[in-house]
Amino acid sequence: QESPVRANMSFRSCNVVGNAGLLQNSSCGREIDSSSFVFRSNFPPIGGPYNDDVGKKTNFLTANPSIFAKFYKNLKKNADKKSLAEDLKRYVRSLVWTHPFHLKRYSEVTLRAYDATKRYKSPNPVLFSHPKFLRNLTAFWNEHGLKALRASTGLALATIAASLCDQVTLYGFWPFPFYRGRALSYHYYE
Repeated sequence: QESPVRANMSFRSCNVVGNAGLLQNSSCGREIDSSSFVFRSNFPPIGGPYNDDVGKKTNFLTANPSIFAKFYKNLKKNADKKSLAEDLKRYVRSLVWTHPFHLKRYSEVTLRAYDATKRYKSPNPVLFSHPKFLRNLTAFWNEHGLKALRASTGLALATIAASLCDQVTLYGFWPFPFYRGRALSYHYYE
């Protein structure tokens, strides 16, 4: 299948939005939505009561395969497949990027997610990462001083954004439980 990302494609500004509790009451939504391209991860709630803090614009959405297994019951029933296709509508034609080849135990459910979006005519195309992408990404960052068993989803998105965008701004990445003396929830929607 042809990639929707063309050679030499670039965007003026991109925002990569994490899901950290730091975004609660941040009023970053308008600023996030103002960029040329917005990256998000793992089906976060957007718009509605979250609009002021995180906005709603989404162009590229990661979907860790475990999401399909956990929240959509492995997509074994048509009702769960339809539910996935319906839930994706809130991300208005964003690309959905996932990894069916990284862990064998998630290959089947990821392929079922792809089939579900086709069957229920989701406007969100599902894209698969190259089978070696995550391994090569981790190796790249290990060579540059990051010592981790695997690169995080946020680091993967920031790396992709850096290759496509003239300017990248990160929101919602904060590894600490406190900010300015205030306790933070792990995710902004908790």
